Amino acid sequence: QLGRSPQARAELEQALRLDPSRASACFNLAVLALGEGRREEARQLLESGDVEEGLGAVGLADHIVGVE
Repeated sequence: QLGRSPQARAELEQALRLDPSRASACFNLAVLALGEGRREEARQLLESGDVEEGLGAVGLADHIVGVE
């Protein structure tokens, strides 16, 4: 799966365009962003209301990306 992140990103972004409330796509996009070193993007995705409510990710953004 290495080297497939552009394809994965495109598919996840498409999933969010079709259904912005899809918490799993948002969460997986955040994980992908973390893997690409995009910590701020990942934090914003993890802090979105749908992720927090849908996956119980309250505080997860701070924990994963080390935001104080």
